Amino acid sequence: MEVLKKLQKYIEAINTYYAFALLAYAVALFIASDSTLFIWVLLCLTPLLAGWGGYLMRAFIEQRVQRHGFRILSDRMSYEIGEDHTYTLRYHTQLLAKSDHLMVYPICYQWSGQGSEGTPRLANEGQQLLAPLAAAHHRTGPFQPITVSTEGNWHYWFVAFNPPVHKGKEVEISYSQDFQDKRNTARPYVYYFVRTSMKTLELNVKFPAGFRPTSVTSSFVKPSDPNRPFLKPGVVYDADKQWATWTIQNPKRGHYYRIDWQ
Repeated sequence: MEVLKKLQKYIEAINTYYAFALLAYAVALFIASDSTLFIWVLLCLTPLLAGWGGYLMRAFIEQRVQRHGFRILSDRMSYEIGEDHTYTLRYHTQLLAKSDHLMVYPICYQWSGQGSEGTPRLANEGQQLLAPLAAAHHRTGPFQPITVSTEGNWHYWFVAFNPPVHKGKEVEISYSQDFQDKRNTARPYVYYFVRTSMKTLELNVKFPAGFRPTSVTSSFVKPSDPNRPFLKPGVVYDADKQWATWTIQNPKRGHYYRIDWQ
């Protein structure tokens, strides 16, 4: 029943806007009939009409190919570099539930440092971390949550919603995690992989008081050419606050957005 209502909604939108375009298109072809002008009108107006139809159907198509039960409205990732090789990763995410009973949201990261990784913290009520449990020395406990790792040092945490979130409701997630790079191997960049459509993405880097980078650049990487970064102006570095900020409107799905510094 819900599908039929959505289909009716898009049909009404097409009837309202697209029918007028079809009428204008037919009139133009009629006026240009039996003349060489017909060919030029056909060649010029047909791509415009097809593009307009694609624009009207874009929202419907994106919704049909959405693989997740949510849509990210905005995401802000902050990477704070502290003293003695300490780091803090923060996510501030706003979600829109696209399905009923949304229960879990995944958070992943890939850190290049080597050292201890603290247990993440969540600031909002009704949310808790979901992860496997590892016994410390004894099978009877105590148990501690650990990250799930795959090849490439990717780590995954899952934010569980209790109670589950209903369709159409917005949710805010505030996540933070501490790291200590004992071997000093963390690389001077931070990046974000856009796995689903969103309105706004913001990347932040907080440098320690004793370090002033000589250059701060922003770039993106296409999925078709993962080894070739494309420089893109946009990052703003505030030398007084030691903050580098890059705000991307409507980031493209499948792209990596990255801040580098030296």
